[in-house]
Amino acid sequence: MLRLACMITISMALSGCLFIPVPTPGHSFGSTVSTSTFDSLRPGELSRTDVLLEIGEPSYRSENDRYLIYAWTDVYGYGVLFVGAGYSGAFLPPMSLTAPNYLCLEFGPDSVLVRRKNFHGEMNEKLANAIDKCKQRLEN
Repeated sequence: MLRLACMITISMALSGCLFIPVPTPGHSFGSTVSTSTFDSLRPGELSRTDVLLEIGEPSYRSENDRYLIYAWTDVYGYGVLFVGAGYSGAFLPPMSLTAPNYLCLEFGPDSVLVRRKNFHGEMNEKLANAIDKCKQRLEN
C-alpha cells in the first residue's frame, strides 16, 4: 500500500501537479450544536425562548419565527496544491476539507418546539438550499 502511495505521489509530482493533504484536529465554524444539546431539545417541552437562550441566535429565522436553522461547518483538514509547468509553477492557497451541518427546528403557533432535525449538507452548499431541505425534511 505504501509503495502504491509513493508511486502515485511521484507520478503526480513529475506530471506537474501535487496535492498534499494536511490533516488537522477536527474543529468547527459557526453555531455548533453538540449531540447532548440536540438530545435536550425535546419537542413539546421547550419554547422558542428556551431554545434561543440555550443555543443562541440562529443562522436563519423565518419571518414568523416558525423555523430556526443553525448552521456550522466541520473542518477535517486542509489541502495544499502545487501546480508545475516546466521550470515554473504555482503554489495555491490551502483549501479546507469541510462538511456543513444543519439543525432545523420548527415551532407551532404557541411558540413550542414541534419538530427537530439534524442533517449534513453537501460541500459548498448555499444556506438557501439548506433552508429548503430543512423545511422538506421537517414536513416529512
